[in-house]
Amino acid sequence: MHLCDDNRIDFSPQNGAGAPVWRGQVPSGYALKNFATSAQRAGARLAAIWGSDERQRGSGFRLHVVFGIDQGHAWVSLDLPADAPLYPDLSGIFPAANRMQRATRDLVGIATEGGDQRPWLRHGAWPVDWYPLRHDAVHEPGMGAGFDNLPSDYDFVQVGGEGAHEIPVGPIHAGIIEPGHFRFSVVGERVRSDASPAIPPAHTPGLMPTRSRLHAALRRHHAPCCCAR
Repeated sequence: MHLCDDNRIDFSPQNGAGAPVWRGQVPSGYALKNFATSAQRAGARLAAIWGSDERQRGSGFRLHVVFGIDQGHAWVSLDLPADAPLYPDLSGIFPAANRMQRATRDLVGIATEGGDQRPWLRHGAWPVDWYPLRHDAVHEPGMGAGFDNLPSDYDFVQVGGEGAHEIPVGPIHAGIIEPGHFRFSVVGERVRSDASPAIPPAHTPGLMPTRSRLHAALRRHHAPCCCAR
């Protein structure tokens, strides 16, 4: 079966429950990029990118890309040589590919031929030439292979020019989301963040003489807010 108006890849249905999955194999990175372009033009979305180590099976590495299409999911695989597991950058077609590609490189060592090469998951936790999801990676209880968690400088995207402001946020955030460092870039009017903590009225008797004085005190001694809600 052919999908997304691309008759160069023959897809076969996969067994399982849920949305139908059609799997196909591309012969080259060029063919993968062509299919991604056809999928994007057909209104598909990028669902997932990951890599697998196939060296124990007598092959090299394998890249897997899944596209969400009207018929279900198109699962495309590309075999890569063990000594140079490289493939074309797909982020120019699907911007969401950026972080998936970087995570695949950090975990398996499968990298794009160009584009964003910054680490996504490896921030000093293990060496640059060690990949935790390879079969020959040595693991010990705890973190990785006992590597020191060294500090690293992340190359944030810089926004410059007149009226540009950078607002650092993190690593702790409001709510229950995962920790992380953010840089919000604002061009134009300066944005000021303010917070007014709320105390349930049922718990306030005896704490302050009046509600108005409580609000006045909180506004005088405001704390900077890390996330806008």
